[in-house]
Amino acid sequence: MGFPSQEKKACSELEVQYAWNRLGVGTVLTCTNGIKVEILYPGRWNFEGGPDFLHAKLKIDGAELSGDVEIHNTPADWFLHGHDNDAKYNNVILHVVRWCSCAQETSSKSPSILTVIFPDSYLTALNRYRKNTRIKKYAQGLCADEVIRLMKPAQLAMFLC
Repeated sequence: MGFPSQEKKACSELEVQYAWNRLGVGTVLTCTNGIKVEILYPGRWNFEGGPDFLHAKLKIDGAELSGDVEIHNTPADWFLHGHDNDAKYNNVILHVVRWCSCAQETSSKSPSILTVIFPDSYLTALNRYRKNTRIKKYAQGLCADEVIRLMKPAQLAMFLC
């Protein structure tokens, strides 16, 4: 766990949300307590108040669960942002963080919420994100790549404007 890599230090929560949104079905991550989490659906990226991803479908320790996912720099941000006292976050089943120390577990005060440290290897998508200004202006959903691939540039410009 320990100190963050330069890649993790350089990226924002929004960029980690982008990388989370692009995780493939079947991706398996390991929680800080050793429990395996398989991504069945990363959730709907939420740009309003509340958790970052809504209605995610995850297989946690072999059981399929639905719930929300929240993304932060560190587990302590859960408390700094007041999520522990906000009913909008009652359905969060997974807390994804960029880095943490052993002393920063979200689960110490919220035992039903598992914490995953987002692996460096999944942050490589950030290079494309940083270069793509369209993504910064229009957040992509899971099907956006397919729409962009099928449309001609003029059609895409009309669609986005």
